[in-house]
Amino acid sequence: MAAFDKHIKRNEPFNETYRMRHTDGSWRWWRSRGQVMRNASGRAVRVVGTNSDVTDLIDMQTELERRNQQLISANRKVEDSALHDPLTELPNRRHLDRVCKDLLETTSEKRPYFSVLQIDLDYFKDVNDKFGHAAGDATLVRIAKYLNTLKHKDEFVARIGGDEFIAILDDTPDATRAQAFCTDLNNLLALPITVDGHSVTTSASIGIAGCSSKQVDIWRVLGDADLALYEAKRSGRCTNRIFDPNLREMADFNRAMKDELSLALAEDGQIVPYFQAQFDAKTLEMVGFEVLARWNHPKRGLLLPGDFLGFAEELGCVAELDRQILASALECLRAWRRDGFVAPRLAVNISSQRLVDPQLIRCVEGMGDDAALLSFELLETTFLDYTNDKVAQALDSLRRLGVDFEIDDFGSGYASILGLINVRPTRLKIDRSLTRNVNADQAIVSLIKSIVDIARALKIEVVAEGVERAEQVVALAGLGCDVVQGYHLALPMSSADVMTRFHKTASSS
Repeated sequence: MAAFDKHIKRNEPFNETYRMRHTDGSWRWWRSRGQVMRNASGRAVRVVGTNSDVTDLIDMQTELERRNQQLISANRKVEDSALHDPLTELPNRRHLDRVCKDLLETTSEKRPYFSVLQIDLDYFKDVNDKFGHAAGDATLVRIAKYLNTLKHKDEFVARIGGDEFIAILDDTPDATRAQAFCTDLNNLLALPITVDGHSVTTSASIGIAGCSSKQVDIWRVLGDADLALYEAKRSGRCTNRIFDPNLREMADFNRAMKDELSLALAEDGQIVPYFQAQFDAKTLEMVGFEVLARWNHPKRGLLLPGDFLGFAEELGCVAELDRQILASALECLRAWRRDGFVAPRLAVNISSQRLVDPQLIRCVEGMGDDAALLSFELLETTFLDYTNDKVAQALDSLRRLGVDFEIDDFGSGYASILGLINVRPTRLKIDRSLTRNVNADQAIVSLIKSIVDIARALKIEVVAEGVERAEQVVALAGLGCDVVQGYHLALPMSSADVMTRFHKTASSS
């Protein structure tokens, strides 16, 4: 009625929806629309319009609104699920991306500086392998609980991968908050939990990078934290490292070296064999060569394996590196023979990956009788893994073709006497860490003598590497070593240098 009076007084359109109680007690919705009619003097004489029962329409609209609210609620649940990890219920990588975009688009006086933490559990695969995935899941749920406990109200934590987590913390440029967070987290992780009767503990390696909210480059900060994490893992695990700009320079260098190594392996001529002569310990007669890998880098010159083997392992191309070195060494062997020089033996390092490569068998088969000049050097951990069917089959097949086997760096790992008995390699090479102190440490002397005695009992020759002084040759020969090699006797040399030194020697003799 108030609206009707207002309509008449102000001549405004009349359009009202209201309800009235029906005589049966129910409520009915009513819609009234009208226009006032006036005479020539402007006085209102009547209102012309319509009155409609719109109860069904209102009920339908109410139902639509209810369903719309349900849809909105369901969408929110779906979106929330899409932004959270189902196992730990922490925000996931997609959620992290949104937070990072917000950081790029806004600056906050409440957060003038923040630290980003890249968190990775140490040896998490071992937890899964040893105790099962239930223990692994329990560990992940536990770290999620700890992260939520340690973070402050406006800080952010997320799980972005299997055992990878992110934390964005309010901090100061000296990373005080971040370092305290890391310490508290590892203290909590050191507390054992029991899963299916097993006591499980773990630790975390953490990389830290900071940024001012006024100069945010969050994607770069995340990358910096990842570089710091890599350094933390490299330096011993269960620790944290703060990003240093030198790490980025190192990462750029490493990336460039990997790219260049990939190119070198794809092109001929850069990966070349060098040869270190081996000598009879008593007569000092040359009895063979160990083949060593060198990278003839177009800008950095001749690089040793220590300069690039780690990159090859990261690229997964150690087997290809082995293949190229073996192929080049065999070419040198054939070239020497054409020029009248026959090498007594070539000892070539072979990775476990390359050992089980069927192409290696075919390569050796193609050598014919020359396979008898070939000896493959393997690390003791690979060589003694005779329980691996593929390794055992490869060793047997190659041995039937005439190839000898040697255990490299013997004494530096965890050699098994039973493994020696099962495999019976032709030779074992005593690691240089032992031979270097043969004249100064009686315990080393006793150890080398024990190795020689075991080898003698199994009819295995002993090669001592790393000989750098004349007195070492005398001592090692006196202990019963059969072959010696090292810088005192001969430096690694190119194929041409081998011909210059040893072909002339062989000719004159």
